Amino acid sequence: MNTNNTITFFGPPGTGKTFRLIQCVELQMEKNVLPRKISYLAFTKKAATESINRIQEIFHVPRSNFPYFRTIHSFAFRQLSVQREQVIGPKQLQEFGNEYGVEMSGYYDVQEDEFESRYQGYRKGDRIMFIDGLSRITGREIENIMSELELDMELGSIEIRAVAEAYQKWKTVHGLIDYTDMLEQFVERGTVPELDIVIVDEAQDLSPLQWKVIEKITENVKLVY
Repeated sequence: MNTNNTITFFGPPGTGKTFRLIQCVELQMEKNVLPRKISYLAFTKKAATESINRIQEIFHVPRSNFPYFRTIHSFAFRQLSVQREQVIGPKQLQEFGNEYGVEMSGYYDVQEDEFESRYQGYRKGDRIMFIDGLSRITGREIENIMSELELDMELGSIEIRAVAEAYQKWKTVHGLIDYTDMLEQFVERGTVPELDIVIVDEAQDLSPLQWKVIEKITENVKLVY
C-alpha cells in the first residue's frame, strides 16, 4: 500500500474510530466525490450496513448508489462474478468428508456476514480444515502454526496436507470455492473498479491474505483511510 496517500487512525476499542471513518465519507461526498467512487470495506456486514445507513440519513440517497460499501469477502465475491451456488457451505463440507472418509460436522458459526463464517466443529475433519485454513490466510507453514499455537499435536502435518490437497482437488472437480478461495482468486484475477477513495474499517483485525486484497484494491486510488 502507498503510505503517501494513506491516513491512519489509531485508538483502543470504543474511542470512535468507525464514527470518524464515517465522517470521512461525509467529507468526501461534500467535496462532490460520487458514492460509486468510494469503497467502505468493513470487517462485518453489520459495520458496512451501519455506514450506509448513516450516509443515507445525511444525504438521502438510495442504497444502490453505494455498490462498494461491503465486507472484504463480499467485495471479492462481487468482483469475481461467481454464483452463490458455487460457494461451499456446511452441506458441501459434509459431502467432502463423506467422500474422503474424514469425519466433519459441517457446522458453521454464522456471524454478522455469511462470508465471515468460520468452521466451528470439533471433529477430526473440522480441526484439519481449521489448521489448513489458518495456514492459507496467514501464509504460514502448517508445522509452525501447530507448534506456536499448540494446536492438535496428535494430528500429523502429513495427514493435514493430504486432506487439504484432496479438498482442493474436490473443489476443482465440483466447481466450488470456499471463502478463502474468494480472496485468493481476487488477488490473482479479480477486477478492481475505478475508485477515488477507499476506507478500511477494523484494519487491525485483517489477516495477511485480506491485506493483499486491500493492497490490490487501493493500488490506484487517490486516498485511503
